[in-house]
Amino acid sequence: MICTVVANGSMRGADVSGRGSDSRFTIGLLYDVGKALENHGFPALENYTNGELMRLQVALHDFAHPKDGDR
Repeated sequence: MICTVVANGSMRGADVSGRGSDSRFTIGLLYDVGKALENHGFPALENYTNGELMRLQVALHDFAHPKDGDR
């Protein structure tokens, strides 16, 4: 999934949950959230593994688009 993000320059191509894509999910959003986390003492975004970046992307998507049972 992170390969799709990097290749397309956005998260639009990565339909994480089968609920459709969202053009608001960009590399910039992932970067901004990573920087906010870094400012609160978490590791720098540049030090994340691909798996960690993917989990952050999925978490952001699921937060913004909760399933009906998650609300």
